[in-house]
Amino acid sequence: MSPSLTFSAACGIRIPVPSRYGPDDEPGRKRPVHGVFASPNEPTIVYLTVCTKDRKPWLATVEIQRALEDIWRKADAWLVGHYVLMPDHLHLFCAPHRLEFTLQEWVTHWKRKFSCLHLPGTGE
Repeated sequence: MSPSLTFSAACGIRIPVPSRYGPDDEPGRKRPVHGVFASPNEPTIVYLTVCTKDRKPWLATVEIQRALEDIWRKADAWLVGHYVLMPDHLHLFCAPHRLEFTLQEWVTHWKRKFSCLHLPGTGE
């Protein structure tokens, strides 16, 4: 079976964000938020986690890093900021560049491109 990536928008953050929670308060969310509201009038930064299928540890290599950076540069509907590659998942901050593409559409696009180019047996 070929490795693949799963997607979770862990947290949508708008900056600045006045918090209604104090430092000792728990907001109560147990699951990631679905969908991201991107406004053309306010900055939007999303913290995103993408996991490998079955959490198989194949992601943290220089070749994968270069391939992802290349794909993210070309799939520029959302811009990638700082990111961390772990063996079985990655974390990244991203921001919308072109509002006509949702976060889900962008992630689906770059995951498909990555899979077709770099994962055996998944080409279109």
